[in-house]
Amino acid sequence: PRKLNSFLLVSCLKSEMLEEAFACAPDCVVLDMSAAASEFPKLPPLDRPTSGQSFPALFALVSHPITGKTESDLLRIMPLKPAGIVLPKATGYDDIARLAAMIAVAEAEHDLDDGSTAILAVTGASSAGIMNLPTLAVAEGPSRKRLMGLSWNRQAMLSDIGTSDTVSPLNDPTYIARSMTLLAARAMEICAIDSPCQNPASLAQECRNALVAGFDGKFAAEPSQVRVINEIFSSRQE
Repeated sequence: PRKLNSFLLVSCLKSEMLEEAFACAPDCVVLDMSAAASEFPKLPPLDRPTSGQSFPALFALVSHPITGKTESDLLRIMPLKPAGIVLPKATGYDDIARLAAMIAVAEAEHDLDDGSTAILAVTGASSAGIMNLPTLAVAEGPSRKRLMGLSWNRQAMLSDIGTSDTVSPLNDPTYIARSMTLLAARAMEICAIDSPCQNPASLAQECRNALVAGFDGKFAAEPSQVRVINEIFSSRQE
């Protein structure tokens, strides 16, 4: 399978945002289902091929199972046959197993092959998620087989810890979350996806640092970041 370097998160509330997302050619377009209200509109038709190296894979960020909205999110997205589901703020293997069970039911309801929908878990978004990473390394079974990658989110970690975004690099505890996410992914032989960059001026350097560290790709905070992410991470494959 082709390498997935760039993951562009986009709201699915506005069709023009979806069109822009697909046009900038990320490796993955991640539809944010978690932000949708109860009056969530129907997704606009996406005339995308079912295969092809140059077209983005479709992922969806769903609500965390604790919210009770996950099944509703899956009901909306599964007709589009997503390649994967992004689980936000995963705090351990139990969260992944719960989501995997819901996906299995949704696949059956939509006549999709069992196990065809992967999971990308954002485990590095809270201190609990980081401390429970060892539960993933020893996990087995169908839920574990769906897990294609781990990611982390610096802004979410800062909020969870209660630390300012202006903390100096020497005192920034989120670097531990970054390293542990990467190490856990490598131990499990799955992908490690870096946190989105909030400062456009730092994007290229962040990408180079992540590439050297061993990350496989990076979340894009906006469409304009996709080109830089793809260029830098694809250099390892050349």
